[in-house]
Amino acid sequence: MSTHCEACGHKTNEIKSGSGIEPYGVRAMLKIENVKDLTRDLIKSDTCKISVKEIELEVGCCAFGSRYSTVEGIFSVIKEQLMESNPFITGDSADLIRKEKLDQFLKKIDEIVEGKRKVTFIMDDPCGNSYLQSFEPSDENLTVEKYTRSREQDDELGLLDMKVENYEEES
Repeated sequence: MSTHCEACGHKTNEIKSGSGIEPYGVRAMLKIENVKDLTRDLIKSDTCKISVKEIELEVGCCAFGSRYSTVEGIFSVIKEQLMESNPFITGDSADLIRKEKLDQFLKKIDEIVEGKRKVTFIMDDPCGNSYLQSFEPSDENLTVEKYTRSREQDDELGLLDMKVENYEEES
């Protein structure tokens, strides 16, 4: 759902999942080779991790909730979060070395959005509730694979603590 506050101008396109946990996790890998690749729609669930190894970017699950957006839109959200989340890096009292490192990193994101840097955008959702649009049935730039979650991922999701059979009996 997209909301817009007319009083303060705040906009959000965060969505709330109504689905359960799929039997398999899903990993989508998109080779971003041109600006068109950035226009792909995506749904990022709150359990989805995003990474771009070429620029050493890793965004953990829950970093900015569930979203319906485009690949470019996700890069914009990541950039906003980095600039707004820590005033000690971007504000008046910022350490100049850290500020320079952040500026260099943000420039790399800008280069991706401008189509000047080719990278692989990876969405990894152990719940299997995320989606990345394919432009055609045999899309050479997009690989989507389902995988069996690790025990650690099942534990993080709370699946190992669930009693799904004979739950009416006392433990």
